[in-house]
Amino acid sequence: MSLLRRSLSRAFSTSVATRSNVNKAILVGNVGSDCEVKQISEEKTVTTYSLATSEMRKDKEGNTIKQTQWHRIVGWNIRPHTTDKIKKG
Repeated sequence: MSLLRRSLSRAFSTSVATRSNVNKAILVGNVGSDCEVKQISEEKTVTTYSLATSEMRKDKEGNTIKQTQWHRIVGWNIRPHTTDKIKKG
C-alpha cells in the first residue's frame, strides 16, 4: 500500500487520533453563517459554520483581484460559551 493511500485510510479511520497524524490550520476570515449545534449523543455535540477567507492579488495589468474561498468548519464538543461568540459577519 502506498504511503499516500495509507495516510488517507488512517485519516478517515475511527481510531483515536495520535499527535503524529493531527494537522493544525489557522484560518482568519469572516463567519458566513451562525453556528449550527447538533446533539449527537448525551455527551457529544457537533458544531458547523461557514468561514470566508479572502486573498488580494494583482493581475498582469495591475488590477487588484480579490479571491474568496469558503470553508465549512466542523468542531466536536465545542463549549457553548465559545459557540455563542461565533456570529455571522
